[in-house]
Amino acid sequence: MIPTRLPSLEFAPRHVNPPGLNNWAVHLPFARDLIDSLRPGVIVELGTHFGESYFGFCQAVVEAAVDCKCYAVDTWQGDDHAGYYGDSVFDGVKEHNTSTYPEFSHLLRMTFDEALGHFEDSSISLLHIDGLHTYDAVSHDFRTWWAKVRPGGLVLIHDVCARHAGFGVWRLWEELQREFRTFTLPHSWGLGVVQKPGGDTHELLALDPAGHGYVSCYYSMCGERVMRDIEASRRAAGGTGRALLVQSWLAGDDVPGRSEWVAEGQWQAVSLRLTPSGANSRVQLSLLHCAGIAQVKHMCVKDGDSQLWEAGGGNAPIEVEGDAMLLPSTVLTILSYGNYHRLLLPSLRHDQRELTVEIELCVTTELESVLRILHGHLDSLREIARLSGALRQAAPEWANGAGLEAAVEALGAASRERTALLSSWSWRLMRPVRSVAAAVGYGRSRNG
Repeated sequence: MIPTRLPSLEFAPRHVNPPGLNNWAVHLPFARDLIDSLRPGVIVELGTHFGESYFGFCQAVVEAAVDCKCYAVDTWQGDDHAGYYGDSVFDGVKEHNTSTYPEFSHLLRMTFDEALGHFEDSSISLLHIDGLHTYDAVSHDFRTWWAKVRPGGLVLIHDVCARHAGFGVWRLWEELQREFRTFTLPHSWGLGVVQKPGGDTHELLALDPAGHGYVSCYYSMCGERVMRDIEASRRAAGGTGRALLVQSWLAGDDVPGRSEWVAEGQWQAVSLRLTPSGANSRVQLSLLHCAGIAQVKHMCVKDGDSQLWEAGGGNAPIEVEGDAMLLPSTVLTILSYGNYHRLLLPSLRHDQRELTVEIELCVTTELESVLRILHGHLDSLREIARLSGALRQAAPEWANGAGLEAAVEALGAASRERTALLSSWSWRLMRPVRSVAAAVGYGRSRNG
């Protein structure tokens, strides 16, 4: 049972990553409570980058008055998923560490394997794994460091729910769920908690499924509060509240192609270049990795100066897989309701060795904006009802021979309009929205 007052309710992180790189910020309230309950003696993080999660642990150690040593292990050079970067990232982490947590926090600039020799077996209370996210890499990290964790100790693994190209953490997590006691926070790409056998079972791992759901919901709300505070602070400083990642792939490639960050709530033009290996390619896109809406005014694929394909205009439609759906609109509109989706563009034949995807889009995750957009799209349901009503009114007149000319005109106009709308690719692909609207009685009178 959750106490009425937890540190997570008011936790305010002192150190966060740059905009667009705050995937761990929403888990910081959970980390604060975890440190308070576990009271670890040694914390080790594998993969620190800018230090958002690591310094969250350090802050929690101070606030909870825990006697603990913390170690961050990273080369601070980057990898295929985080990207590669220079010494400025490490310099910033080192400066913050030296000025804030010099008594108990240590930075080990080396590979994960090189750091193994710095720790005795069964010495680590809390291990956080957040390195390269391929299945082979994260499996190796987990298996080689498992002996270093004390019996009853906890291992945190980030991105256990991320299933986009090249990410294999979810595969390892499915294996660990069959083998050990685990707990999953599904929001923000997912954070997995696994306990090493031996010692007392941590209270999180003793929860029943209903308890898991309640706790996950609670920490998701705490995380959203933290993100809103971070974004409000950035806006007050004259910046944008949140940045979102637009990613591209070519079908068959495990590693993402070119990606771009876009500011939330602004129309922006993005150009992504991809290098195909053959003469036929299928471009795949992800426009946001969280719940929200992406509106696209323009999207096309170019082969040099020649345009191969453009969204709409009777061209081959876009397919969607994952946690998203297309909504009917004059602009291409994608509703995302989870962490993962792919827009599958049609297969294209080309001559050049480089393709360019041009997109003009606006992405929003702010609840009021999403609801306003959804309301406008659901109004199209009323338009279908109006057109169907016009058909019903015109049909009897045709059957009775009364007002033949007017009936033919009304019937033809309503039929053409209704057929055009029902045959559009966006209407056919929005079946889930129609099902939801029917279930909740959208558009029906409360008194009827």
